[in-house]
Amino acid sequence: MESWPHDWCDFASYVIAGVLSDNGFGDWDVISAADPETGQHHTWIELVAPDERVLYSIDATLHQFSDIGEVPFYGAERSPAWVRFSQVRTRGKFSTLFWGNGPYTEALEAVRNRMAVADVAARESAAGGDT
Repeated sequence: MESWPHDWCDFASYVIAGVLSDNGFGDWDVISAADPETGQHHTWIELVAPDERVLYSIDATLHQFSDIGEVPFYGAERSPAWVRFSQVRTRGKFSTLFWGNGPYTEALEAVRNRMAVADVAARESAAGGDT
């Protein structure tokens, strides 16, 4: 991952949406959009209300584009990426994405496994602290 955050937006978006979904925080939209002038593309996630209002956005790799962000974005509004990446290529709920195989699934499974290990360690530590 020495090129982080460049070229990691798909993986980051998929894994974050998966972890949020696993923990009951909704079925997030994964947006992949292109810059109509350059064809360059970018991916981020949004939690969308039934009336299509964006409730929250997470753009973990926005800072790879210094012209629109210097840090990752998370907030109760659309990602600033929309300013530049306005041509939607794909948009879908995490639960229905076709990406659910190969390296994306492997990355999500690796994060799930690490989170499970950390959860067990935290529970053991908490149980040991009660005595």
